[in-house]
Amino acid sequence: MKKCLLLICAALMTMFVDAQEHVFTDDLVVKVNEDSTPAQSTTVTVTETGNGEYTFSLKNFKLSMGEIVLPVGSIILEGVKGETDAQGVTGLTFDESVTIQKGDDSDESWMGPGLGKVPIKMAGKFKDDKLYCDIDINMETLGQVIKVQFGNPFYVFTDDLVVKVNEDSTPAQSTTVTVTETGNGEYTFSLKNFKLSMGEIELPVGSIILEGVKGETDAQGFTTLTFNESVTIQKGDDPEESWMGPNLGPVPIDMTGKFKGDKLYCNIDINMVALSQVIKVQFGSEFSSIEDVKVSDNGKVDVYTLGGILVRRQVEAASATNDLPQGIYIVNGKKVMVNARR
Repeated sequence: MKKCLLLICAALMTMFVDAQEHVFTDDLVVKVNEDSTPAQSTTVTVTETGNGEYTFSLKNFKLSMGEIVLPVGSIILEGVKGETDAQGVTGLTFDESVTIQKGDDSDESWMGPGLGKVPIKMAGKFKDDKLYCDIDINMETLGQVIKVQFGNPFYVFTDDLVVKVNEDSTPAQSTTVTVTETGNGEYTFSLKNFKLSMGEIELPVGSIILEGVKGETDAQGFTTLTFNESVTIQKGDDPEESWMGPNLGPVPIDMTGKFKGDKLYCNIDINMVALSQVIKVQFGSEFSSIEDVKVSDNGKVDVYTLGGILVRRQVEAASATNDLPQGIYIVNGKKVMVNARR
């Protein structure tokens, strides 16, 4: 009996782990015939179901067409393929026909079930509390392909971080930085849980979140980042730590950097007036050349969207973009235009 109970408990624990749920709330924008709706705050749920698969849920989706609001329904995508990379970013892909379900409000005339099976393509990625995805819904009944974007493109970089105080440098430590596109050529730069080592003393500073970072991308695909403002350093994630950042008030921060592909290099000067110190932080290393592009030894390439979503992994270069939807892709670090098929 005891053995049986243990087996049942183990099975239940396995089910719980396999069904881990990730809930994201962010802006959702719908594009129809090149016209975009205003961004609206929306919640999406991604649930792990085991064997590298997920269920993607966008409930109570409504489509605005001018002054008309069409209650479509709940888009539930089962069997979404997921793959997690070395940075901890999980890429999601789905390309099947599904029936859109009724929404939660029984008084609404949800049109989804009446459309029958609808071809849906979804590509996205998530890490921690961030999800970015593009969804193409082929509404043949309406003669429309509805393009849905949830969240903003984000890029996760893990590299060495070195802090210099009074010409003394700390040992390099592996650190993760996230850069998120926010539109209009601006980005949010996030360095979380930053700690400052001064001799044998370690000061828990906090999370450095820089909003409104200016970004400009050149012809080679390098995006240059600049920021020079005063910000309040936020508390880190560990509530047990005595994070000093919020008590410093607005701190002048000067940041310059650039990124391309999976590589970011930046310098951050933090003017700690309260400590009479300018803390110099270096993340990553300088690019070796303007043609710094990762090339596979086997001659195969990866294909990304402009938002950094991996859509094809290690495919032959000659056929890398075959049958992809119209748009611009990054193939082995270079932009490639895919035109509509006729």
